[in-house]
Amino acid sequence: MRVGYIGRRKILEVLRSVLFPEVRMLRDGEECAVTIVDAAVRHEGGITVNCDNYSCIVRTLAVRFAAMCNDLTVGIDLGKARNGIAVLCDGEPLIHATLNGQELEAFLRELLGTARARIIIGSTPYVDPRRELDIISELCHNVVDVLFVDEVKASRRRYWAKRKYPHLSEDEVDAFIFASSYVRGLSANPCTQKRP
Repeated sequence: MRVGYIGRRKILEVLRSVLFPEVRMLRDGEECAVTIVDAAVRHEGGITVNCDNYSCIVRTLAVRFAAMCNDLTVGIDLGKARNGIAVLCDGEPLIHATLNGQELEAFLRELLGTARARIIIGSTPYVDPRRELDIISELCHNVVDVLFVDEVKASRRRYWAKRKYPHLSEDEVDAFIFASSYVRGLSANPCTQKRP
């Protein structure tokens, strides 16, 4: 997927740090498959980003790109202070980011408030996923499934993923592995009991 951008350089740097596809600055008249536009520069055409902080840009991109996907998968590597996320659109890596607990909560609420997604969470005895499951259960109408993947089994792909995407943080690599993993997960969908 070719991604172009029109706007301020500081947002371009954030886009390059969170998107898997290469992002290039567009000149007048140039076109790309997907164009991201800085709302401070202009308001028409493409995906409009109307904020300039990291977590807001991640949320905005996830929601806007989700509208273009048939199958949205979100991998989450929970941590005590930082959480890695990776978003795949129809199996293609799209977004990676590291968010704190409040930013992850806002991300899940905004994304699941507007788009259907499969959530895959790395399972470890060191982190309690109850807060995230509570958020997910509030937004059941857009949850396709929730799976827990054994981090130890999934970590076998870490070396390959780190070589393929050397710019990702360790948390983002793990989230990417979970989202793209073919390791069997344990279904823990809090929404299945709510459905008739």
